[in-house]
Amino acid sequence: MTTHKQLLNKSSYFFIIFFCFFIHHLAIARSAVTYTFSGGRFGDNLLSYTRAKYISCLYDIPLLYIPFPYSDHLMMHEHEIHWSQEKSSEFKGIVSYKEVKGKIDPDADLLYVIPFFPESVYERNCPRNPYLFDVDWGNSVFRKELQIMIKPICPLNLLELPSDCVTVAVHVRVGTGFDLLSGQTYDDMIKWQPLKWPPLSFYSDSLLKIAELFPNQRIYVYVFTDHDNPLEIAQYFQEIVNNDQITFDCRMHGNKHNVNVLEDFFSLMQFDCLIRSDSHFSIMAEKIVDYMVLLAPWHASLINGEIVIDEIVFKQLQG
Repeated sequence: MTTHKQLLNKSSYFFIIFFCFFIHHLAIARSAVTYTFSGGRFGDNLLSYTRAKYISCLYDIPLLYIPFPYSDHLMMHEHEIHWSQEKSSEFKGIVSYKEVKGKIDPDADLLYVIPFFPESVYERNCPRNPYLFDVDWGNSVFRKELQIMIKPICPLNLLELPSDCVTVAVHVRVGTGFDLLSGQTYDDMIKWQPLKWPPLSFYSDSLLKIAELFPNQRIYVYVFTDHDNPLEIAQYFQEIVNNDQITFDCRMHGNKHNVNVLEDFFSLMQFDCLIRSDSHFSIMAEKIVDYMVLLAPWHASLINGEIVIDEIVFKQLQG
């Protein structure tokens, strides 16, 4: 006769063990941590979660997870302890990280709230969302936690990449797609955050740099964007770069800012190299995996109303 215990699958066992661990923690280290959102999209929301996850790992306190669009498709939704009004009322107090100025007491019976603050370069000095603390993205324990929790529950239809060449993901924002919903003009946007919408020349120059790094290899480039016509951008790069060594690709039909979000995000992390804008969507991919080569804008000047990228981030894995 099959017992109830035998019917429990591995996922159920994991949840029970994790829940018991959480209850045990509350009995010893009474504090916990949660987070707020910016009102933005997947990249912003994932950043909010990961900052609180870092504090959870750093101080060994439980994380109370707040769902956000698409997070119910990720492992965090199954394995984290979900926030509720009832759970939050069990603590002696609820305090913002801003109020305690980074002084976390695991035994204070407090629920610490990490307000959203940006990781993107240009937003770091924003008075509305001041930069609160640095995350050690290279911490092996923390990185492993992210790779476990930020993982699809069910298989996604990801890109099939060629295995006989260097693969390069290019994440492009040109002020179209979702950005049009803000009601701002392109000129307004580049004054506010020029690194989020760098000129296409930044990407083409970066592609030439990668071609120099891999002179005797074929290179496969895929353009990720929420622009409604990715082929237009891919063809522009092909004409400007003009290198037989490089093959360009993109989504040919049905590209929108609110479709294929998870498919694009997890496909992005399969590539050898990344060229990105100062966007949290691709910044978060960079934080979870290591790319052979990373290129991103770091500083820009506005000259006669045009963005000029005059300093870049360049990282290359050694060995």
